[in-house]
Amino acid sequence: MARIIRELGEDEGGLSWVVEVNDDVPPFVIFSVLPKERPSSPCLVATCTVKVETKDRAKGGDIYIPNRKMRKRGIGTLLLKLILQCMKQKGISRIHGDLVPEDPNDLDWLKGFYEKWGASVEIYAVKDPRRLKDPSTLGHVEWKLR
Repeated sequence: MARIIRELGEDEGGLSWVVEVNDDVPPFVIFSVLPKERPSSPCLVATCTVKVETKDRAKGGDIYIPNRKMRKRGIGTLLLKLILQCMKQKGISRIHGDLVPEDPNDLDWLKGFYEKWGASVEIYAVKDPRRLKDPSTLGHVEWKLR
């Protein structure tokens, strides 16, 4: 178990980022994006928690970027690519998750974002029992890693 700092890359605004990958709390792997210049600062830019459910299956949480000014800069894309890479290295062949947009008006954008990165996305019908169980869950997303 370890906390590892990895290069994440540069966003569309030219800022460089690193990500702390923390698997000290099994079955969870926590990904935290920090500024490259100050990786020990408390300035968390983005985060995502992945739960390893079995030796080959994991459930991803939301990629959360709390500061709206930091969104749509490519940070989420950089983090998603790293998460998929890390999970594949751990032997995970399937990652799934709930589709829970912060704003329901972003559903089409979110669907396109995940499909762009190889996920299959199912949007639940309004009366689907899965949606009725939790109205904030509007669908399901899944990657099959090869």
